[in-house]
Amino acid sequence: MSDDRVYTVSELSKFAGVSIRTLHYYDQIGLLKTVRRKDNGFREYHNRHVMILQQILLYRELDFSIETIREILACDDYDLLKAFDDQKLMLRERIDKAQLMINSIEETMSNFRGKLNREIMFDDIPKEKIERWDQIRQDQGQKTVSETMLQNSEKLSETEAEYLSEESQRWCNEYSKLLDLPIESEEVQECVLQHYKIANRALYTTHEGFEGIGYHGYTMFASQILDDKVTYELHEHYGQGLAEHLNKAMLFFAENTLKDNLAELRKLGLDDKPKH
Repeated sequence: MSDDRVYTVSELSKFAGVSIRTLHYYDQIGLLKTVRRKDNGFREYHNRHVMILQQILLYRELDFSIETIREILACDDYDLLKAFDDQKLMLRERIDKAQLMINSIEETMSNFRGKLNREIMFDDIPKEKIERWDQIRQDQGQKTVSETMLQNSEKLSETEAEYLSEESQRWCNEYSKLLDLPIESEEVQECVLQHYKIANRALYTTHEGFEGIGYHGYTMFASQILDDKVTYELHEHYGQGLAEHLNKAMLFFAENTLKDNLAELRKLGLDDKPKH
């Protein structure tokens, strides 16, 4: 700022983003005493007024009372540069505290969104089953592929959760009609291809940088259908014997279709993710 800069009350109001009424009030109580022009009595402000006003506004932002600010400014050894340094430190401390609060709020929102989305995704399953499965997962203390998908459900919008839920339920109902057919039959393998695509889409939606389920990943997924109690019971909910039939069908698909077409198939679900 140049040494000879002079502001009218209107100019300072616009420059500092504070109302004219507030400037009049600060002048009235002696917090920011102005210079009065001799020719017309109008208030005018100089560069030092601007710096002091910045101090006042910062202290007010930090919840200092007017009286406390008056005492600070009235100190004989008041140093503007030191005051700016002190205020910068206080503002940084406030930012750090605010960031901690924001992080806490975001975590709460994420947990709440995940809970709502899980309710959407399992809306056709009795609540007591869900509660029992949640307890089993906690007792196991290990993550399965299905558990990983569930834990990332907070990343889904409500629309995405509804889309994936409807698609999964529709698939389960369709597959339950094929349990009398051999796992290598065209109908069963076409349905398994859709299963692979649905799983891929869910992971593409919830995992940034995901590149598609590989051969070993899908065989591990197949194994967990039988090995993980919750995953097993979830599939059995849609049809007795579905878990074992699907396990064998997935392993057949992985060995006879996925293994030799991995580059092409692992892209399935990438381009048709549900929209927010």
